[in-house]
Amino acid sequence: MKKILLICVLLIAATVCICVLLTSCGDPEIFESVTVTTTEKPTEEKVTYKYSDYQVFGARMGMDIEEVKASIGRDFAVQVNDTGIVFFITEQKGLPFTRETDSTLMYYIFDGKARLAEIQYASSTDNGFVLNNALVFYDSQYGPHAEYSPTEGKMNYIWYKGGVYILITSLSNGENAMSFIGEDYFKDINPEEAEAYARFQGGQQ
Repeated sequence: MKKILLICVLLIAATVCICVLLTSCGDPEIFESVTVTTTEKPTEEKVTYKYSDYQVFGARMGMDIEEVKASIGRDFAVQVNDTGIVFFITEQKGLPFTRETDSTLMYYIFDGKARLAEIQYASSTDNGFVLNNALVFYDSQYGPHAEYSPTEGKMNYIWYKGGVYILITSLSNGENAMSFIGEDYFKDINPEEAEAYARFQGGQQ
């Protein structure tokens, strides 16, 4: 009797195993996600660009947004353009090579680390810009300039001072842009102009 009972139990167990194997065949396994704890500290990403102590309109390249606002003494709305560039705009009078009575928009442009990388404003012959006067003035401040023409009707005049490139972009229609750009950022966005200045400096020595 015990043997018969034992045989029945074994048959039932075998039947259950076979049924489980047949019904689960082809079904994907379900994996539970496991959180892994590590004692390693995440490495901090290094700042891409080096900055300068040279002041431009009271600000220094490498300042964060709040530091730049503090240097101006006012708050401004921060904007982001279609390519992800962070900037804000001020309106100032009496900028170099503009009429003192005219208000001019000045752009403070930040790099991917939200550090000040460029200050730029536009001018034209209509509001007092005279190219030759600007060239003479900056040559006296920063030494002889280099020139680079990226396209017909457009000329870039380039100086360098204390980790900052000074750039006048002059168009044939009389419009101009005055830019002050941190060294590494300038080499990244204006490599041809940086090479032109390096060649010019090499020729001066």
